[in-house]
Amino acid sequence: SFYARRGYEPAFLNYGQVSAKGHELRAALPVLSAHGLKASDYWSTSAEAPFTQGSAYSAIDAELALAKAYVTAGVHLNIGRIDPLKVSPEIKYTRREFKRFNELQSSLQSGRMIAETWDLLSPQHAHYKRLKLTLARLREIASKGSFGPLYAVSTTLKPGASHPIVKSIKQRVALMGYYISSIDTTYDQELSDVVRDIQRKNLAKP
Repeated sequence: SFYARRGYEPAFLNYGQVSAKGHELRAALPVLSAHGLKASDYWSTSAEAPFTQGSAYSAIDAELALAKAYVTAGVHLNIGRIDPLKVSPEIKYTRREFKRFNELQSSLQSGRMIAETWDLLSPQHAHYKRLKLTLARLREIASKGSFGPLYAVSTTLKPGASHPIVKSIKQRVALMGYYISSIDTTYDQELSDVVRDIQRKNLAKP
């Protein structure tokens, strides 16, 4: 479908050499991470060969590998990487058919950046954009050592109480983005308000 729309002309090579679009594609791969995709799933040894100094490669294999990365990433961003019905028969959602091959093709001719094309193919609604922000925040937390363990305690924590576990709770909610003025062992009103907010957001009774 992709090549038929361009008369079977190469999309990423010129006379056997990687074109500017081919180099741009390789540079755009990191944007896939923001959508929860792994760039390594789309980038093969055949695709990398032309970029490795002194390596021999088949021009047609390189062209097809680059195009496969471009098209497959676009399809997955648009309709999802995994077929929901293969995850569980309990999921009553049929995966859509990808119908935007013309857009993939026209983007190469229009001068639009590949990263921009991929972003436009992804869901544009607010929920998806919030998920992307949450993913970025969780990755930032992971880069700082991630969440420490929280151990069960035998006493009920109430405002004004003091317990060693409270310090760990405060450290965790601070990583989650809540303002905590003092990382200590006191279960103060500030932390109580944060916990109630977390409970509300998780549809639990505060």
